[in-house]
Amino acid sequence: MKSFLHHLWSKRAVRGLAWSLVTLVTLAVLTVQIVNRSGSRALSKIRAELNEEGETLDFAQLLPDSIPDSENFCAVPALHGIADEEAGKSAREALAPFDLKTRTEGETLPALGNSAQTGIPTDLAPWIESLVKNPDGGANALLEILSDQEPVLAEFADALDRPEARWTPQWRERELPAILFAISLPQYNTSQNLARSLALRTLAAAEVGDVQTAHESVRILLRLAEANSQDPCLIGLLVTSSHTSLAANGVWTLCRDRVGSPEDFGRLETSLGRLNLTEATGQAWRTELAAGVSTIESLGNSSKWSQAEWEFLLGSGDIRNVGLIPRGWLFQNAATLAELQWRHGLKPFREGGLVAMQEASGEMEKEILKLRDSPLKWPGSFLATMILPATAATTTNVIHTEVLLTQARVACALERFHLTHRQYPGNLSELGNLSMADPWTGETMQYEKTPGGRYRLWSVGPDRVDDGGQRILDPDHPEKTRFRSKDYLGDWVWDYPE
Repeated sequence: MKSFLHHLWSKRAVRGLAWSLVTLVTLAVLTVQIVNRSGSRALSKIRAELNEEGETLDFAQLLPDSIPDSENFCAVPALHGIADEEAGKSAREALAPFDLKTRTEGETLPALGNSAQTGIPTDLAPWIESLVKNPDGGANALLEILSDQEPVLAEFADALDRPEARWTPQWRERELPAILFAISLPQYNTSQNLARSLALRTLAAAEVGDVQTAHESVRILLRLAEANSQDPCLIGLLVTSSHTSLAANGVWTLCRDRVGSPEDFGRLETSLGRLNLTEATGQAWRTELAAGVSTIESLGNSSKWSQAEWEFLLGSGDIRNVGLIPRGWLFQNAATLAELQWRHGLKPFREGGLVAMQEASGEMEKEILKLRDSPLKWPGSFLATMILPATAATTTNVIHTEVLLTQARVACALERFHLTHRQYPGNLSELGNLSMADPWTGETMQYEKTPGGRYRLWSVGPDRVDDGGQRILDPDHPEKTRFRSKDYLGDWVWDYPE
């Protein structure tokens, strides 16, 4: 034993151990340098390819230019500055009347339904029971409960014709965090409260025949949807989709009950036409890509992050092991993210629109599975696969919303035609130059007059099979029918079943 210890600590053994350590450290350093060089080249390559295609990974370059307050619907006093986490707090709190609460603490609000999709009118009785002390008052009592909102709504109504709608502070006026995914977006909760309240007001006003209130409420709701669509982020697109669906339900009710004049439906059609979901999708995907790459790259400078930024990324605590990852792996992850979103997302979108993007999402999912199953590729892709958005679900959501938006616009034009001619047209071409394409086929949506004196307007839906304008509703819970599911086999229909 003594001989062994003496040998271990002999000069020769120490020299051998030292050389071994030096060799290992040298190999580690060389490996890191190779990884860094390889990752940097990969990121530079995809960045150059995107630049050649007229795209950029610079988030700041993608931000929309600021507009004057006088042209901005969201610059009215009640909404001004609500996108600022601190400075906008008082403005958001002042909109508390739009945050509807049930009379009984702990109960949840009823659903607003999805009439435009199912053809089933929203029942206001649960809402009246939930919000009104005297349920016998009906829809008028519901409007009375909402009367505290009227001063703000009058302010909104006066600004309805402003050409733009963008939350303030506008994006080029905001200070961006190191982690772009950590951008504060406090306006969305307020916007959701406003949208739900406006949707309810529309239905109640339509029931009592209050044309002005009903139409103004939908148009204000659409301006909020427009503001969200102008935000350069994916969550803004999703909130836009939610708002648009609520607005479509309101339009469906107004058309079904024929609440309004040709001029009213003309203004509503114009308001619907302001929304461009295809353009909003392109903007959201570009900024989502740039923000993702920037976030991964910024991990290399994580020593400069604040505790709040670390907690956003990793949760509570001070876990900073990410700093041990070679920068080359971070660059490789950023490059992988950019390549996947470009080749299976943005590029197909540029070439064929939303449907092409939705189709390409299947290839992206296959690529992600390959990367996750490969131990050699995992270090250069694990962050990328975590950050990638759910392309298939999101694009199907937007396509469905775009169909609802188109159907709502056509429905307004059909009601204008009916109010003028006392009948619906024999075919859609009689409505004039109106965009009414079915995104699944690229052709004009299907249309037919029904025996009951109304009409049926439909898209073939995600299965791309024309079922003659037939829905396939959930037999037990029609309102829960999953129209956006890949397994849904019916058409997307706008009609007024008896």
